[in-house]
Amino acid sequence: MSQPPAPMGDLLSLPELIRVLEAGRLDEECTVKLARIRDYMREQMLQQRSGKATLTLVIDFKLDRGMVDVTSTIKAKTPEPARERTAMWVTRDGFTNQLPGQAQLPLTVADERAGAITNWGQD
Repeated sequence: MSQPPAPMGDLLSLPELIRVLEAGRLDEECTVKLARIRDYMREQMLQQRSGKATLTLVIDFKLDRGMVDVTSTIKAKTPEPARERTAMWVTRDGFTNQLPGQAQLPLTVADERAGAITNWGQD
């Protein structure tokens, strides 16, 4: 972690404020979360997909007897990767991935490395 920023005079911009909040830790956390979003967007771009992410920074100010108490919250959101869908059917005892009533072909795998099916139930 870097050294906390030195005390400053009047803070006139948001970047200046972010740099001094939480002794610089907020700025570091924003940078880390922004990098995660960048990495997600890069991965989506390389896979020629679309993508969406959100970075939300909330800074609360509370005035109490002449002093302003500043607190912050930062959240980064990227979608969870899509999961594969599996079709299942309900049986009396649970679930099955075999369509009930559908005939099963007696297939065998001839070449394990290639996964080639060459024997259709013929011995």
